[in-house]
Amino acid sequence: SVTLASSGRLSLVRVTGTPHLIERDSEHVRAQPRDSVRVLAPLRGSTVLYTGDGAWTLHPGQALVHASDHPLLVGSTVGTVEVSVGVPRALYEEAVGRIDLAKPQVIGADGTVGPHVAALGRLLHTATRSEASPKPDEPAILELLGALSVGGYALSTSRGHYEAACGVIERHLADPALGARYVAARIGISERQLSRVFAAQETAVPQYILGLRLERARRLI
Repeated sequence: SVTLASSGRLSLVRVTGTPHLIERDSEHVRAQPRDSVRVLAPLRGSTVLYTGDGAWTLHPGQALVHASDHPLLVGSTVGTVEVSVGVPRALYEEAVGRIDLAKPQVIGADGTVGPHVAALGRLLHTATRSEASPKPDEPAILELLGALSVGGYALSTSRGHYEAACGVIERHLADPALGARYVAARIGISERQLSRVFAAQETAVPQYILGLRLERARRLI
């Protein structure tokens, strides 16, 4: 099945179900030109992308960035869930900076970039879960795209770091070592900066962690 969503400037797509192939060949590119960039991230299963420059296999925790005016073929395995976002090139370069997309770029899940990839996938998943899903959070999506382009560092502002930090906390909630130092190290910022990030959302790291743990405990009672 395919679920579509839009924030006005961004176009989101979620594909689930049986194995499939989606092709945008040279003829389609010429007939329907798109001056945009698309970022694709599998949430479950694996996705393979073929272009004239080679083939790439993506797994959960990875993302692929490619120019929409390049011919490609995308294939997915059984049970795959993948989400993607299309961004007008001018808007993408405003958020990310000018980058070379002559070839698709695979962003891995290693180091501090991993939590930002996961946060982007979570936002896209939430916005495309169903036709009744809340409107995509465009500022947060754009900030996370900026973070991915520089490895999770300089271009990610408060909201992008907040989304990445929340993902780390949710995944490691049962770890007794979980705290501000633990989270900050995993998203590549200082504890002081992390505190400012959460203060901007009118909360604090210990308060946020405690709230999630209490919520989980209530669900278990």
